[in-house]
Amino acid sequence: MVILGTLLLSFWPWVSQLPKLANYNISATTKPAKQKRRLPPALTAGELEFLEARRFISEWDLMRFFQISESTIYNCIRKAQLQPTRIGGKKTV
Repeated sequence: MVILGTLLLSFWPWVSQLPKLANYNISATTKPAKQKRRLPPALTAGELEFLEARRFISEWDLMRFFQISESTIYNCIRKAQLQPTRIGGKKTV
């Protein structure tokens, strides 16, 4: 009995955690799945006419017309999806 008590005391920190380990939920600690980015909505007829009427659109026109942020414009330019305007460039209307 003394030996069993000594063994139990030596493992007591681990044994005291057993009720917590039994209720441990591993799914609560895992990260949620990364959501994929959705594509922007298709352009309306008015937006297409606007783009066809103006062959050159500055970044500020894009931001104002499509209501997108400056960081989105920057990322598009960095990924070569959008050509940056020249400073003092001439607009063709």
